[in-house]
Amino acid sequence: MVVAKENGIVIRCFQISVFYAQIRVCHRSLRDRMAEALRNIETLCLDDSPVLIDFLSNIHLPVLRHFELRRCWVTYADIQRVLNAHL
Repeated sequence: MVVAKENGIVIRCFQISVFYAQIRVCHRSLRDRMAEALRNIETLCLDDSPVLIDFLSNIHLPVLRHFELRRCWVTYADIQRVLNAHL
């Protein structure tokens, strides 16, 4: 996505499916790269990717308008944390 942006391609809708790898939120360089890659995302869908909930609550998504969860087992507190980070 960063390379696409560097070449003038803007991605506004992004879906992540079946992502179970553990991401260390404290790893600043990864968090910064993800924030840069997702900066222009208006619609984000997590499909069976609950491990990203915590990660997304720690990056800034300035133009996010639509956030969708599909087949994710999450708690109310998880959802509230993401919403509070982006409202």
